[in-house]
Amino acid sequence: MQNLIKTLVENARVFANSNARNGVAAHASLYKIYFVGGIVRDLLLGLPVKDIDIVVEGDAIKFCKYLEDKGIVKIKSEHGEFGTVKTVAGGREIDFASTRQETYPQSGCLPTVTNIGCPLKDDVLRRDFTINAIALRLEDFELVDYTGGIQDLRDKTLRTTYDKSFIDDPTRILRGLDFRLRFSFTLDKHTEKMQRAYLNAPDRSGLSAARVDLTLKKLLENSDPGIVYEHILNENLYKIWRNEKPRLSTDALKEALEKLPGDTSEVYFRALKENFEFAPCKARRPIEVYKFFKNFGPEELTLYFANCKDSKVLDFKSIYESAKINTTGYDLIKLGYQEGKLIGRILDALLEQTFIVPMTAEQEKAWILANFPNRL
Repeated sequence: MQNLIKTLVENARVFANSNARNGVAAHASLYKIYFVGGIVRDLLLGLPVKDIDIVVEGDAIKFCKYLEDKGIVKIKSEHGEFGTVKTVAGGREIDFASTRQETYPQSGCLPTVTNIGCPLKDDVLRRDFTINAIALRLEDFELVDYTGGIQDLRDKTLRTTYDKSFIDDPTRILRGLDFRLRFSFTLDKHTEKMQRAYLNAPDRSGLSAARVDLTLKKLLENSDPGIVYEHILNENLYKIWRNEKPRLSTDALKEALEKLPGDTSEVYFRALKENFEFAPCKARRPIEVYKFFKNFGPEELTLYFANCKDSKVLDFKSIYESAKINTTGYDLIKLGYQEGKLIGRILDALLEQTFIVPMTAEQEKAWILANFPNRL
């Protein structure tokens, strides 16, 4: 990694000087390169680095094309609107981004880029939290901190970089909870005040369900889903995407997951996003119970139990769900049984019998002939 950084820095300097001579860039300093955001935060916290993000104070796309011509990186994709490039270098994926300024036409919508290649300070001031606005200049490994993020890391404090942060992007509130839980941080008083202000009068005019879903799923995957759920309910964070409080309690979901283990994150996600109006199962015969639940997915079974506390769903899961029969309607017709409702009655009766004792194909045939002698 150190060799790769050294190579990138050297080529950034050569590229900048070349472009300055050719009039492409006003000054060579526009092509300084930095680590910014999560990579710097995690390095300072002593955590493993997952993603490598490099910010170019200038045009990242032109710089990456220059690097590709030199055989240093391979460009995978580029997005001119945002001045970003995905590359592979040294066997690792590296994302490059031009410094940029943005505005939000509506609360929650994707931003509009107003300036690409701006000074680094203008770029970091658009970011969500101060702990993600610290830069590490790769030329001399000097930290650049315009927002006090380093002190906030020391104080374990989460603070936005500007007052309209949550109005511009309400999903930052969820990302804030993610950082609080993962790093044991707390919101500073002013940021907490701004969060409450947004939640008291949420503006969802530009907020897409897809953005909420993506952020919420990452949050549930990064921390204990039960703890995440409890925070979202207690702090009214659900108001980012809905008005009414989710109906199911944390205890009800925990009990359901203990009895019906499954994808915990998905269960809590659906409990947060969906309104469940399960009609209780009134069936008594095993075959009727089976038919009631057979089209439920795994998470729906768990959510049904959390909602209704109905033990019949436990019977279905432990006894009925895995029951299978070998005989088909076509097999019955070959045995001489008349097509129609009789075929369905026989198959239901056979399936119900397998709830008691599984049978081979030959045993099923013998049982059918013994119990349904009339084939018309």
